[in-house]
Amino acid sequence: MNRIYRVVWSKVKGCYVVVSELAGTAKKSGRVRASGNTLAAVLAVFLLTGISVSSVSAALDGVNTFVEPGNQNIKIGNGTDLRNNSTKNGAIAIGDHAQIDDYVMQEGSIAIGKNAFVENMWGTQDKIFRFGMHSTDPLRTDHLLPAGIAIGQNTYARSGVMIGDHKYYRRLGRYYGKFQYG
Repeated sequence: MNRIYRVVWSKVKGCYVVVSELAGTAKKSGRVRASGNTLAAVLAVFLLTGISVSSVSAALDGVNTFVEPGNQNIKIGNGTDLRNNSTKNGAIAIGDHAQIDDYVMQEGSIAIGKNAFVENMWGTQDKIFRFGMHSTDPLRTDHLLPAGIAIGQNTYARSGVMIGDHKYYRRLGRYYGKFQYG
């Protein structure tokens, strides 16, 4: 093995040091690397600007889009339905036949996906575990009630969250095949 050494300036120590000939240099590499945050920011900007769909192009595709002035609900898709729903509770239904049923007009229900269904109820158990949120007074505090979120095809949420594809591919009684369950 050769015993050839070099003398190089150490930025860390602030003086000259003796190193092996095999030691790497303190030069910048020729490649320029972008940090993960930079790549994430560029990707987010690209997705946000690239996916925006105008109401004109949605109308040309035959998709019903309803975002009305003064109405805080959003309905996008064919056959979307907001039942028992005030016009200002922030419900979002996106996808063909996406439905939201708010029995006591909860705020902020979200149904995204084909046949996604959110059913917000107010039953006996909800009254027992009310945690100070439910009220029967005329001033109504329904905006404090929990709202459901269903994201995915055939999903069903009842005052909770369900994410994913909701199908059953096994035997159900004497039938075998694809069934929706929930």
